[in-house]
Amino acid sequence: MLLVLGIVAQTEAIGYIDFNTIGLLAGMMIIVGITRKSGVFEIGVITHMSVAPLWWALSLGACLGGNGTIVSASANVIVSGISAREGYPITFLGYYENSISTDASIDSY
Repeated sequence: MLLVLGIVAQTEAIGYIDFNTIGLLAGMMIIVGITRKSGVFEIGVITHMSVAPLWWALSLGACLGGNGTIVSASANVIVSGISAREGYPITFLGYYENSISTDASIDSY
């Protein structure tokens, strides 16, 4: 909208795009697409078992794992990219070291 109204120039708008994040998300979509075609998501139908426990485990693991590392959640990747661009880089290990105590307290609750 800002481009259409002429408030921001196209070159300036392109400067704000985080291409690393776009590449990461595109790669994740490709991996999910390939995994879906391989039949991994159909495992419960093939073995005639309930997949509910599997999906709960995956959901909780993704949720808590997203708190623990930069690359586990897209919001973490975006924030670390913006932070680095503004001169406050967040390293993978630095993020992990600061988030491990939060994860441990959540897990023990």
